[in-house]
Amino acid sequence: MRYALVMNGKVDNVIEADYTASQLIAEYLNCLAVCVDLFSVGVGHNYDGKVFTDENGKVINQLKTTDENLSLMQKALDDLILGGVV
Repeated sequence: MRYALVMNGKVDNVIEADYTASQLIAEYLNCLAVCVDLFSVGVGHNYDGKVFTDENGKVINQLKTTDENLSLMQKALDDLILGGVV
């Protein structure tokens, strides 16, 4: 899993770790470890405890899961087939 290491409201680093390791690292570094598997978060982004924002203050929204993407693609394909396009 990907974890953002947040210090003073800023993402200081993004690591690959399991939950236990991320919490141990965060405790050692005196920071917060936040799971960012579904976010395009990088070093320098902001975190207010609920929302990630980029350097310009734009909210970084959660990405769609693989299942959500597959569902959207299936619907689009069904629409094409049932609409007689294919």
